[in-house]
Amino acid sequence: MDEEKRINPEEETTELTPTVVENTTADDDELLEGDIVDSENEPELLTPFQAKIARLSDNTWKICQGIGGVLLAVAVTAFLFGGVSEDKSSSMFTIYAALLALIVPRLVEKSCHRSINFGRMVMLITLCVGIVGFIVYSGFQNNWQFFNR
Repeated sequence: MDEEKRINPEEETTELTPTVVENTTADDDELLEGDIVDSENEPELLTPFQAKIARLSDNTWKICQGIGGVLLAVAVTAFLFGGVSEDKSSSMFTIYAALLALIVPRLVEKSCHRSINFGRMVMLITLCVGIVGFIVYSGFQNNWQFFNR
């Protein structure tokens, strides 16, 4: 016997999904290409880049986030460990790496109008792998004597 799902009106949540309008000509009252139509709010005008990103499927968007996360983690790792030298001037490189890891995802998210949480997770995992890799590399170079000088 099949059970029917009963929805409690108090538990019901409505999630609005934006729809991208695809017309090329418009008067003042019509929607332009790239507009997001929302039932409760005014239409939000998107740039052509944002409209192109909005049209990507979820799988394609996850792939793009993964590639971007890996590339950003490689750049952050290069800043973290590229500045390690004999003159102990790595503090500025650490600041640059932190700024890169914090600011770039926010800028991309704002310019695309889509969430990039998956890309952030990929970046963090790749960054952890890079840090462990650098520790292992340094260990082999220093015969695992990190604290003896």
